[in-house]
Amino acid sequence: ISIVSGAAFALKDKHDASTVETINSEYVNLNAKSDAWSCPYLVSGDTDNSNALIIYNPSDNVSNVNVKLYSVEGVLIKEKDIEVKPKVRISDPIFSYGANLNASAIVESFGSPMVVYRSLSLSDGQEIIPCVKTPSSIIELDNLVTKRNTNSYLYLNNPHNVSVVVDIKAKLVDTSTDPFGIVLDDSRGIVIGAFGRTDVDLQAMFGRYSLLNITVVSRSGFISGEALVDYKDSDVTND
Repeated sequence: ISIVSGAAFALKDKHDASTVETINSEYVNLNAKSDAWSCPYLVSGDTDNSNALIIYNPSDNVSNVNVKLYSVEGVLIKEKDIEVKPKVRISDPIFSYGANLNASAIVESFGSPMVVYRSLSLSDGQEIIPCVKTPSSIIELDNLVTKRNTNSYLYLNNPHNVSVVVDIKAKLVDTSTDPFGIVLDDSRGIVIGAFGRTDVDLQAMFGRYSLLNITVVSRSGFISGEALVDYKDSDVTND
């Protein structure tokens, strides 16, 4: 399943009795080069937990990379300049920017395009998650879930220096009825500050549904976004 300017992946669960399912995940494509990338969701622990930005330079030229990490409120946490030699992949630990961070990143290259993704420690182990290379005015995120103990979260990032306003449109499907029940709902006028991130609890916003298809539309400017799904065993095995 393809996604417009976004990726969806499993959220690290705080409970032991849980399973993780990856949905709508983009494979890391080493040919998907860009001069600028947005990484909406980055976290670090109180110690180094192997979470990292991975930057690969597939070209024959040196890539001079600038990395900026921003808080959810859009405050610059730290900035780095990194030289990445031709055909070299580097790992930039999130912990090196600070402990217990909940942040977003903008990664820009000067000299040659690059590939940027993340290594994140999730409940089923270390996962490789691509960053977003093309922010968009429309983001489609399908096959999300908000039933019982399972929930889905949106992480909407504004990689620009001017606030944007977005509307979230939802197609909500109740698969317990025959035929399936479909409800259309929305939440409008959500402001994402400059370089900031807005996190959306979809169960709190729309209720419990077996299937949600979400469209995020920006009224002004481009955004990047991701959906994270937290699955529990009780929902996976007793559907």
